[in-house]
Amino acid sequence: MSNDSALPEEDQITIVGVGLIGGSIAAALRHRFPNTTITGIGREEDRLKQAIRRGLLDRIHTSISPTSIAPGSLVVICLPVDQIANAVRQIAGLNDSSIAITDAGSVKSLIYETLKRTGGKVVTYIGAHPIAGGEKTGFEHAQPDLFVGRKCIITPEEACQNTLVRVERFWQTIGCEVSRMSAIEHDRILSLTSHLPHVLAAVAASAVGQSLLPYTGSGFRDTTRIAEGSADLWTTILLGNQENALRAIHCARELLDQFSEAIANGNSDSLHRCLSEASEIRRRLSDKVHPDESGVRI
Repeated sequence: MSNDSALPEEDQITIVGVGLIGGSIAAALRHRFPNTTITGIGREEDRLKQAIRRGLLDRIHTSISPTSIAPGSLVVICLPVDQIANAVRQIAGLNDSSIAITDAGSVKSLIYETLKRTGGKVVTYIGAHPIAGGEKTGFEHAQPDLFVGRKCIITPEEACQNTLVRVERFWQTIGCEVSRMSAIEHDRILSLTSHLPHVLAAVAASAVGQSLLPYTGSGFRDTTRIAEGSADLWTTILLGNQENALRAIHCARELLDQFSEAIANGNSDSLHRCLSEASEIRRRLSDKVHPDESGVRI
């Protein structure tokens, strides 16, 4: 974990989309930098007022405008991935080069491609993906230490150096271990380490169904925990990373076929080898890595 006390704080942080991730960012900032002014932007004013009462936000607005984003702010967009590019474009349209923009979306290429298609690059935007979260939604489940020790991948692309420094520093201040890679590489890797596990968890849950739930144990609960996540959110993620998601599912299908063939043929050596390889990969998983990333070959 970075020594956040050695990193300068931002005076103004604006969070667009105050759900679990946005709320946890606010909670982390409130815990570490109580003097930072935190503004929340969202569609539902009543929900935003609740977030104020919980001590997460100082100011609220229901739209992006010059009055809702203070000059020099760092803006973190925590919206579904198919809405992020539009929000970036709106903020960039304020024509304030002192504003730095980042996000927390788990798909990156879609955002950059949409931005280029709708008016060229935005040099004050740097995509980011903190690999943290949970199956619960809403700021009610916000955790100030959600990001501590977690990887945050940033995808600088063509952003200016000043924005890069600010964005990298911001994610470090709330506890992330920051690494850089291209948007294309990010999406390829996360399709295997994050998106495929969600699909497999959903398949396992659906295969059992409701009538057999009384007969499930800890293995079923551990395997299917993430399937409880928002269907709306995961629909946008999987369709936003469509080609990579399909490749990942194809990889899983090939491995399932190996298991199926070994079982059908009564081939104990082959079955044992499949299980042993998976077991060894899982054993090598560091305690620091989030459970959602476990046991997948890259």
